[in-house]
Amino acid sequence: MIVAFTSTQSVSVFLLGNHNLTPAATVRIRLAKDISSFDGAWNNSSTITYSATLPYNSGTINVEVTATSAAALQLYVADRAQTATQIGRLWAGIHHIKQYANTSENWITWASRKWDNRTKVFVSEAGASWFDKRDKVIEWNIPLDPLDPYLNPDTISLLDSLLERVQTHQSFYVQFDSADPLGSTVYGYLVGDFTWRRMRNTPVTDLRSLLLREQK
Repeated sequence: MIVAFTSTQSVSVFLLGNHNLTPAATVRIRLAKDISSFDGAWNNSSTITYSATLPYNSGTINVEVTATSAAALQLYVADRAQTATQIGRLWAGIHHIKQYANTSENWITWASRKWDNRTKVFVSEAGASWFDKRDKVIEWNIPLDPLDPYLNPDTISLLDSLLERVQTHQSFYVQFDSADPLGSTVYGYLVGDFTWRRMRNTPVTDLRSLLLREQK
């Protein structure tokens, strides 16, 4: 599969989600400055800016790389253990790390995780129960530190830009644990309103938390 970007983009992470790949699968990806670079052998062109075989994971495949400029992407998948290969989502782009002034990297963490069990239970007059079974949906409450416009201008700008872009109808990926990128990456969307509270007699604002809901 070959994808041509609308313009040259910076790429620092790849994600493959909702796939049915097996451990026998080979997944290769490469980036190029021009779509014509993909003609011929796999690594025969100087305009190939990145080429790698991605590691297998039963969940979302998440690979971080050194930021690379590219105008096109090629994905190669071979899985002899499957009669038909399925990939629900392929994402390539940049990622951001939540970080505050005078601190090291502050990875996104969740304060609470809720299973929204949507199965409905009906009870008859005689006491027998039956069920309208529905898949659960997971929600994460993500706390945010107060932000000072003088100490954290870049973080405030990034957060404002993110919320303006995704609002409550665009899904995106969140990685909760840098030590476990393959097991902690989730795909979801934000729920509810965003309310910034000004801390009394200071320029510091506090969004407090965001609610992230799993997207299937």
